[in-house]
Amino acid sequence: PQNNEALVATALRLLFNLSFDAEMRTAIVGGEMLPKLTRMLSRKQQLPLILRLLYNLSAEKEGRAAICASEAPRAITKQVLACAEPALPLELAALAVNLAADEKGAAGIADEANGGEVVRKIVDRLYQTHDPHLCKLLRNLASHPTASQHVVPFTADLIALAQQADQAELLVELLGVLGAMPLHTIGELPHLADKYDLIDFIARHLVPGFADDDILLEAVIVIGALAAHPECAARFSRTRVLSSLYTLVTEKQEDDEVVLQILYAFYHLLQAAEPRYSLLQQTQLVVYLLDLLMDKNEQVRRMADLCLDAVMENDEAWAPQIRQRKFQMHNREWLEVVD
Repeated sequence: PQNNEALVATALRLLFNLSFDAEMRTAIVGGEMLPKLTRMLSRKQQLPLILRLLYNLSAEKEGRAAICASEAPRAITKQVLACAEPALPLELAALAVNLAADEKGAAGIADEANGGEVVRKIVDRLYQTHDPHLCKLLRNLASHPTASQHVVPFTADLIALAQQADQAELLVELLGVLGAMPLHTIGELPHLADKYDLIDFIARHLVPGFADDDILLEAVIVIGALAAHPECAARFSRTRVLSSLYTLVTEKQEDDEVVLQILYAFYHLLQAAEPRYSLLQQTQLVVYLLDLLMDKNEQVRRMADLCLDAVMENDEAWAPQIRQRKFQMHNREWLEVVD
């Protein structure tokens, strides 16, 4: 404890330089330095430097966990909510986003005792600023089961804001928030989908070349989240989304992430009678799924297998062919020996 600001600033700059080295980051996190740095978050004069230093320490899982076990998440939240600038300073936004990626950090930011109020202020600020980095923070909060419960009450606001988004980066993050939320648990989701024409809005972003690939991927993820709600899944059968997804899964067959998310959406859609009937009658989805059982990506193979199980459970016409093909797949070596 001393009041020589020049000495404090010099020491912090030295620590900041050292924090670019992995061993030094471990030493800083493992020693008694972290509680001191956390207490210094209230010193405005050195705040940018402290934020940059903490950001470097938060880049790895161990450092992030150590910071999140301290009072830093709550202190950072106060800085976010008190920021008077239109967009959050990058060092503050980056650190907050990193801490929100950790479950304990997300709980600290959302503040269990006052989580709804904190998230409301974040959403209010997002409406005013359209700051993509603030939205990225909200997206990380929505990805944790506990913290996401504070985001759910603002589903309508987030849907409305997505339709107003005036920049691609913001739209990507807003769709990411919706895709990360447990939409299937929201009782009024079908009403919100109808009120905001959500399915039609999403459908407009499923055209390769028209939408950025990042937007397209997030739109598919939102469809998968919506389709997990039985009433919303039924609504897809009356739209062009099903044919768009089928076209996409063939056009983007080299992009494993897109294919995997489309298969996840198909899995939920095949659980509901109306979209299942449309998919099986109007596309060659089963044939395509059978081909994917040979895909080089294990996750794609597993998801295709789950989709085929959903078809077998609900459609007797396709069941024998799928069972035969699966038998051939699982017993390929034995059948080759017999032949």
